[in-house]
Amino acid sequence: KKASSKELKETLTSNLEEVDKLSKLAEMLLNLSRLDNDKLEFRLVDFSKIAEETICSYKQPKTRIEILSKKQIKVKGNEIALADLVKILVDNAIKYSPSDSLISISLSDDDKRVVLKVKNTGPGISPEKIEHIFERFYRADNSRTGNKKSYGLGLSLAKKIVALHKGQISAKSIPDVETIFTVILPVN
Repeated sequence: KKASSKELKETLTSNLEEVDKLSKLAEMLLNLSRLDNDKLEFRLVDFSKIAEETICSYKQPKTRIEILSKKQIKVKGNEIALADLVKILVDNAIKYSPSDSLISISLSDDDKRVVLKVKNTGPGISPEKIEHIFERFYRADNSRTGNKKSYGLGLSLAKKIVALHKGQISAKSIPDVETIFTVILPVN
């Protein structure tokens, strides 16, 4: 009863942030469950368009995220799952890099495969942690995550999406320099 208008506003803002985090957690758990239990419908899709639309949804300044891609890189896949894959990798790049740094996304193809790379600068991932980052509920230590809330599901979901597309995902990191996630998907 004695709280000021400012204190009430701060409490409501904090509550909304927590609701948002729980919503994202529920969405990730539902996506993992869907991928564990359903067969995805695959068709020929324009992966470059999916990536570009997903990245544009972030409404980041043009100096924050760059995408290097030819027009129309086709791959046989599930459009929703591939959009989720890009979203997870871009979310991680945004979360674990300085707000004024550049995130570089490249998409290329040849006759046999499509390669997606997401590169960011920042604290990076130590060599002993990098082999575990795709495990469900795994979270790197606080030097990487800081005060950022993470449930350890995003990269596990990304790995599942890539596996369902019969592809490969890997990460390479030089602590305090850069981190690069690479996804390789077969064209057909």
